[in-house]
Amino acid sequence: MAHKSDQIDEAIAALSSAVAAGEQRSERLQKQLSALTRKRQAYLSRTVEDLMLPAINTKVLRLLREEVPRFVTDFVEQAFAENRKFLGIFETAGYSRALFLLHAQLSSYLDRNQHGDLVAIDAEIYALKEEMAATGAKVVQSQELIKLLQEAVQSNALLPPQVSIEVGRIIQRSQEGTSRFAGRRHAASSGGYPNSRAHCQDRDAVSSSSDDDDFDILFYLVTDIPTSFRTMLLSAVSDHRHHHDESVNSSSNSLDDSSWRDSSSRPAEGTNTHVSTGYSAQSDSIGAAAAYIATDDSLGRFS
Repeated sequence: MAHKSDQIDEAIAALSSAVAAGEQRSERLQKQLSALTRKRQAYLSRTVEDLMLPAINTKVLRLLREEVPRFVTDFVEQAFAENRKFLGIFETAGYSRALFLLHAQLSSYLDRNQHGDLVAIDAEIYALKEEMAATGAKVVQSQELIKLLQEAVQSNALLPPQVSIEVGRIIQRSQEGTSRFAGRRHAASSGGYPNSRAHCQDRDAVSSSSDDDDFDILFYLVTDIPTSFRTMLLSAVSDHRHHHDESVNSSSNSLDDSSWRDSSSRPAEGTNTHVSTGYSAQSDSIGAAAAYIATDDSLGRFS
């Protein structure tokens, strides 16, 4: 069992490394998603405020009619009519508020209709979210396997042969994955660089590449583990728990029954086994009186 325990510990270490790599990748993906979200908002703001609706005037209204005709509703037409600059120079009292409201409406319209570059940006965001979800699922799967393997070792559960075989495969895949990318990492990190700035940039690239390689190992490890392995492992650990609980309950019940029998058959401490009750004393008195009556001739027929 010690040899199998060592193998399981090695598999746990491999899966733990996979979990760490997956969590790091999730963090990087989250940063990329945040950057894309900021890029999207900046693009939308620039398009609305600088390109399509920089001011309220006839020229801008004409541009809007050409670019986004469905946006130019009666409300928009009225807002332009009522808030044009006086003599094209002086802003009216409600100009700033009207421009702010028009910006908000146009931004919402362009967002809903995925105007311009929003299509490509949203596609990148969608792909990142899908990858984040897949990475998160793999991390959770690895964490569940680690917990089951740890419980199997701690409880000394009897594992089916197929589980031991799959544990060996996890170790083998981890070793193969590590060896596969070790050469590439060494080649990327050992090159010469003409200046320190280029060296720093390349070092960052190597670090990112190394992280990606770690995630590749995670993907290689987790996606290649059959569902049947987790099912068999879970079944073995659950069976061990069940048998252990039954054994504990059986021992507890036996102890309780033994204690009850001992206490019920043993007299209370400090008491006499022969106890004369009031009823016994009274019976003795009645018996003595009857004997006296039976021997007394003066009582005539009752003698």
